[in-house]
Amino acid sequence: MKHARFALVVAVGLGVGVCARDAQAQSACNSGAKVLEAIWGRWGERIKAKACKSSEECLANTQKREELLREMVAFWNEQSQGSWATIGPRPLLDGGALNDGKVIAGGGRLFVSQAPLDADRWEIVVTKQGGGAADVSFSTSDGKSCLPQRTVTFDKDDKPGTKKTLSVDKATGMLGVVKVDARGSNAFDYKFTFQRK
Repeated sequence: MKHARFALVVAVGLGVGVCARDAQAQSACNSGAKVLEAIWGRWGERIKAKACKSSEECLANTQKREELLREMVAFWNEQSQGSWATIGPRPLLDGGALNDGKVIAGGGRLFVSQAPLDADRWEIVVTKQGGGAADVSFSTSDGKSCLPQRTVTFDKDDKPGTKKTLSVDKATGMLGVVKVDARGSNAFDYKFTFQRK
């Protein structure tokens, strides 16, 4: 019973949602059950390494709990291998490299440049690959504040292959941030490039 409660806490805390339809859609080697099994196995290894006798003991210790949660998020991201299930921001790839993913219904995905941008003008070309409606926005940040720049909207009626462009100015020395927000009850599949203009 203790393990079942912990699995539920970890699943909810990490934003893991497994449903039969999603599990069927995934390949056998990447199924939700396999990921949960891997997470559970890693959790057991990590609580032993922290010298805890039980999950509850580690979760009751603030320092151990925070360390474990960071380790488990990193492990989850490693297991998801950059797929839509990655927790936290993804690196914003530039120079024509492809940034892509799938945002589940009502969810969002953040891409962040790994260093300040080295040019003033940038162009983002977003292609809808499937799903419903979404907003895609670009902002800049100096590490303290976020300055919204531009947003494009995809409607649920936009067909796969629909492209929309964001042009950005005055970005030199700022971090670039692209956010993809699914709207409504459908997921949104997308890809985009981020290039100097």
